[in-house]
Amino acid sequence: PSARSNGCSREPPCEDAGKESRVWASLCHIFLFFAAMPGTEVACVPFCLTDVRDLRITNVEPRTRTLTLRRFPPSPQGLSSPSSSKPIHFVLLLSDGRWQEVTRRELQVQVDTERELQGWVANLFHHPAGASQEIAL
Repeated sequence: PSARSNGCSREPPCEDAGKESRVWASLCHIFLFFAAMPGTEVACVPFCLTDVRDLRITNVEPRTRTLTLRRFPPSPQGLSSPSSSKPIHFVLLLSDGRWQEVTRRELQVQVDTERELQGWVANLFHHPAGASQEIAL
């Protein structure tokens, strides 16, 4: 199973927010890791990650099996509004050992099946601390 995401791209500097790329995502505790493909080979090592604690589902489109995520950090009042959305920060791991921060306004995830979409919604909406799961993006 696979899907398209506009969050991270393997080609730095990731300036084209509209560019779609097919990646594999693994949700592990508080991090969402992105890899070019699933597996244990060197090519499958994650090249990008983001913290999911402040991510919220802002839209689910069942017809296209797409969901949209935005970042809503806690406010002093404890309330968030659509206007309080902040950029999502991604850490792009470069091949020479350095890293680069990349930000996006939102992350769109498109999955292959309705069942995968339901799984994403369940895991991100009810994300318990310490949960681990691999999901195709």
